[in-house]
Amino acid sequence: MLIGQPFGAVEAQQFSMYAMKLLRRLYSLHLKMVGAFQYTHWVRKHEKEIIRYEGSADTKVSILIPVYNTDPNFLRDCIKSVLNQSYTNVEVCIANDCSTKKSTLEILDWASDDCRVKIAHREVNGHISAATNSALELATGEWIAMLDHDDLLHRHAISEIVAAIQEHPKAELIYSDEDKITAAGKRFSPFFKPDFSFDLLRSQNYLNHLTVYRASTIRALSGWRTGFEGSQDYDLNLRLVECLGSDQIVHIPKVLYHWRAVAGSVARAGDQKPYALLSAKRALSEHSIRMGLDAIVERVTKTQFFRLSPALPATASVSVILSLRPTAQDISEKVQRFLSSLDGPVIELIVLHEPTAIGSISTLLSHLDHCAALSISCIPVTDNWPAAVNTAANRAKGTILCFVSGTVQSAKKSWIGQLAAMALQSGVGCVGAKLIESDFTVHSAGIVVGVGGSAAFAHANFPADSSGYFSRLNVRHNVSAVSSRCMVTPREAFVQSGAFNEELEMGILNDIDLSLRMRIAGRRHIICPDVVLLNSDDTSPRRFDVAHENDVFPRDYDRLRRAWSKAILRDPYYSVNHNSSVADFRLGCGTSRSPDIVQKSSN
Repeated sequence: MLIGQPFGAVEAQQFSMYAMKLLRRLYSLHLKMVGAFQYTHWVRKHEKEIIRYEGSADTKVSILIPVYNTDPNFLRDCIKSVLNQSYTNVEVCIANDCSTKKSTLEILDWASDDCRVKIAHREVNGHISAATNSALELATGEWIAMLDHDDLLHRHAISEIVAAIQEHPKAELIYSDEDKITAAGKRFSPFFKPDFSFDLLRSQNYLNHLTVYRASTIRALSGWRTGFEGSQDYDLNLRLVECLGSDQIVHIPKVLYHWRAVAGSVARAGDQKPYALLSAKRALSEHSIRMGLDAIVERVTKTQFFRLSPALPATASVSVILSLRPTAQDISEKVQRFLSSLDGPVIELIVLHEPTAIGSISTLLSHLDHCAALSISCIPVTDNWPAAVNTAANRAKGTILCFVSGTVQSAKKSWIGQLAAMALQSGVGCVGAKLIESDFTVHSAGIVVGVGGSAAFAHANFPADSSGYFSRLNVRHNVSAVSSRCMVTPREAFVQSGAFNEELEMGILNDIDLSLRMRIAGRRHIICPDVVLLNSDDTSPRRFDVAHENDVFPRDYDRLRRAWSKAILRDPYYSVNHNSSVADFRLGCGTSRSPDIVQKSSN
């Protein structure tokens, strides 16, 4: 096509798509520039919150540093960052893995003059796992910290670690937030992590840096395994959490580690070491075997992360409870469209509808002879929707319940089976999907509590194809609450939790109430963003706050606040360092603080 000629329909569409992609790239670049500027100011403001430990120095921490031909300037700075710690009872355990660079050896010779530094010179190059184990053999501390040979610790990093040890005597594993640092020393790209998130760990090694372990526990696991080079820490973390309770894993929501981002490093680009991805997949596959899971491990497209997909047992059965609140004319179309998306494990469909739709429902059922293998029943709802939903759940014959709104739809038939397989894992409460809008933006990917005065949908208004915060919209992860627009749960978990609260309206507050009751009972909730559902109700809110809930359901909101006063103050899966007005994961201005224990109020 020559310049100046009119666009045809195809060309116009292609140009529109190109322009949209260009705008998104420019906007993404703008956000990165703004984010870098904001983080520089955030660091200045919040540095004072990282404390110097003033208690006794009885606890000894050994920092392991495997070294191989490291840039001498980076190595010197790395070692200095340990020797200059405000907490003094530390030792540096270095394993030189047959370095050949004279400049590297000169730095090691310089470091050996300090009595706190121990160096093992290996006779054979064994790579990272073997070198780390050699450093472990030198360690005499009760706690072990890992430090890459070109990275830096914050001056008060070990002070914060020791304070956490004193506060959590049962702890076996402690981890902190991290950021990246350039060769010139400029800090950027902070990673504000959630508290322990089992299913996020099954997708990515989010623990990463700084991670500190009880020495006796690491030795009981025989340290780092050879054959997992590049992902040796991930393999260790998976083996470790398999034998720990969540109260033994402590998160410090402060940036204590600075990961060097230079050419050739994983911090610069996750695909710099392809062998690390193979090791990570193997580590996750072996983890699933040890956990007794019949599961497939696959790499998530265009990422360095993974998806662990358990197989759905042949005996699994799903009862779908479909809530319809449209006009009667919409009923037939919505139900038939929904039926076309159901797959194998679904044995029955229970339709909840308004009384005015009885005629349409009766006509519809008479035309569904082709669904003979599927039990279909209907329940008219007069006023109390939670009671009707609970009635449907009591009638349901399936071992798994799928609560879903008539406003959502899927183009894939396997979606319920995928969510059901996740719901049947040990300790799972609710499983949800990623809901998107017709304008190709995210409606919700789980619920964050304690945001905007009450709660908010995670990642609302993000582009539907966005990777989200540190790939959270690519990988399966834990959330505090799941929306009943799409909620899959084991029938047993639903019954044991007491079902939906019939004194609350059916909606987001009831979803939060149910989800929190399950969490208190020790169950975790999962979002599977690879399961995408279209939410056709463009009028549904993507944010709910104090003012909105007080206007619409004032008694419900007040009751929820009194029942869950502590739980809705802070979400363990949404950092206190994030924006507290909406759940968009932007840099916030709040104060970092220790994790609260989520428990139900006695009021």
